[in-house]
Amino acid sequence: MIKHILFIQPFTLIEKQLSNILLVWPFYLENYLKYKFKKLDFETLYLPAEQKRGSIKIKDYSYSEIEKFNFEMDRLISRLDFDLDSDTLICISCSFSTLYLPTEIILNYFKQFHEQCLVVIGGAHTTACPSEFISKLGLIDYIVMGEGEIPLSMIIQNNSKKQKKPILMKKKYIPNLDDLPLLTFEDLSLSEYIADIPNLAINLSRGCPYTCNFCMEQNLGKNCNVIKPWRAYSPLRAVKEVEQMILFGEDHNVEQFGFLDSIFGFNKSWLDSFLKNYDFESLTSIWTETRLDILNEDLLKRLQKKKIYNMYGLEHFSYTILEILNKTNNPANYIGTFKRILKLHDDLKYECVLNILLNHPGENSETLDQAFDGMKKIIETTHSNKIIFNIKQYHNFPGTPSYENESYYHEKFGTQYYPISKNWWKHKDLECQKFGVFCVRSSQNLPLRDFLLLWTNKYIKINNRIKEQIKSLDIDTFHKIYEISELNKMNKNLRNRYERFSSFLDKTKIEEEIVITDLA
Repeated sequence: MIKHILFIQPFTLIEKQLSNILLVWPFYLENYLKYKFKKLDFETLYLPAEQKRGSIKIKDYSYSEIEKFNFEMDRLISRLDFDLDSDTLICISCSFSTLYLPTEIILNYFKQFHEQCLVVIGGAHTTACPSEFISKLGLIDYIVMGEGEIPLSMIIQNNSKKQKKPILMKKKYIPNLDDLPLLTFEDLSLSEYIADIPNLAINLSRGCPYTCNFCMEQNLGKNCNVIKPWRAYSPLRAVKEVEQMILFGEDHNVEQFGFLDSIFGFNKSWLDSFLKNYDFESLTSIWTETRLDILNEDLLKRLQKKKIYNMYGLEHFSYTILEILNKTNNPANYIGTFKRILKLHDDLKYECVLNILLNHPGENSETLDQAFDGMKKIIETTHSNKIIFNIKQYHNFPGTPSYENESYYHEKFGTQYYPISKNWWKHKDLECQKFGVFCVRSSQNLPLRDFLLLWTNKYIKINNRIKEQIKSLDIDTFHKIYEISELNKMNKNLRNRYERFSSFLDKTKIEEEIVITDLA
């Protein structure tokens, strides 16, 4: 009979920002299970925070470092309020592909030292690649795909036992989020780490009705047609959730709040009602992510008044690439809406972030020029420094249509998925983990090495244009110096990344035949 539950967020050697982000899955699962089962004990080991504390010091995947990690885990487990035994359920989230090897190390630790415990694994990478975990006989008892509340409840309710072969749990989602209990942060074990990671974010909705080819979100809801693709708390309940977060955050000196929704405020009537009842702008600001084409002038002005700031998944300026990404089936209308929304942001001096995705399969030298020309035009035509670019290179993540449809992209565009890009997360070499995910030649016209050079030079030029814009703005000298120094730092990092990535391509003999010139 399960009496104790231990949640574990794996450590990371690649996603260093995880040490500054509190992933909320343990909050929601513990909150729900406490509501359903009154006598369970809970603990959480959030290993990225333990890395920040210095309690976990693993540096690579060598045998000696893993042995050191095992010793450090012994010390962390010794401080728990309960002993690990056959009544203990270990819940591990392989949230990202970069956490595959850390998850494997943690699984081996429990097999070696706490074999009697039941082990369940979930997370986005687990959902994308369940076969990788089904084969781990003796390490895992249950595999949860998608959301965890109902499958975990079933495991506990059924008085589950150790399994010779992992059992793949059927996807089960909660259709009405209002059926979830109100988050009570103070009562949850993950709250121990709030002093180490003073940022807090929650979900007001789950799912996304769009099917962008580069995104893993649609895979989470795959083969689960009984639920709506976008589910949200009722507006009043959503406001209650925000209130709980802010009150807890104020008591614990939280510096930044956010919403983690895949697409915040997708339903306009929902967003209208939510904003009418939202009354926390005097206490804090909020960052969230949404689609620019679901907003209008009225909603934008109200969001600004409420100090809710948006990140937009614009992704590209090329009509061709927008269609390849499956971002929209009407790119002209999409870009037209974007221009109207952007002008409103500029007129209102309302800060926003534009996510730009480059080198997706199908990208070529012409579309790459269009992307940077689009950014250049924004810098030239806006009158404030409130429009921020977040320029990303395509990551070849499993579970996305872009990853799964290799033959289609190869036949249509001449895309080359270099072998390391198909299983980079399994390589113990840290350089393979860092750069393998990017090793895709997007088209016959644009070799990876050419893209890397063009991307770096053009990105630096964009940053230099932003620096010139900042110099001309009527803002105080301190902020000018700070923002320009940050851009200089980014340019230095871009050059360093270029050198390291190029060296990696040399070492792995990728596109050896391509001769490129030096950085500008």
